[in-house]
Amino acid sequence: MLRACFSSILLGVLLAGTLVTGSCRSTGTVKRPATIPSAEMAPPRVVQRLSSLYPELNRDWMNYRLKEGDQHRSSVFYALTSQLDGTCFSESLSPFGSMSTRTLPANRATELEVLSFLGLPDHGGKQGNQTFYVYYFWRSDTNGRWFAVAVIKDGLLESIGYNDATVGDFSKMQHYHTWADVLPASR
Repeated sequence: MLRACFSSILLGVLLAGTLVTGSCRSTGTVKRPATIPSAEMAPPRVVQRLSSLYPELNRDWMNYRLKEGDQHRSSVFYALTSQLDGTCFSESLSPFGSMSTRTLPANRATELEVLSFLGLPDHGGKQGNQTFYVYYFWRSDTNGRWFAVAVIKDGLLESIGYNDATVGDFSKMQHYHTWADVLPASR
């Protein structure tokens, strides 16, 4: 009976992230579990505004969440970052052809939206009014490890740049392990 009680408790903890209060009854049932607040902050999920403005961005974000996720960034992540970077610019026609210009702040991604779409960064730092988030990913077309750097200026996405991971040294930047490392408690 003790083994059944322990198994029930362990299963409840694994499935629901809960702690069981009280003890098992002789029938082997468990009292209602009490939820333990997680030490880890929940990741931000602020994607509705940009998803409605840019349906392709929403499509790539859903594809990324389905196929890869934060623990396995690859070609789908690269497509997502390209779409997100594209929200910084708008195309216009001129007598000289197509031109890209900086989009209005109302249509640009905020810092929290960038984190919501791209997930927990690997590294980051701040310099003046700019914040930098570094994401490592695998590019299957080059068969190598790359990084993307999201540059946030005055709270809005400025650009996302890419390079081969062999040329970047981010050892002096903060390494992020949890959302609490990235997001201040005030957000």
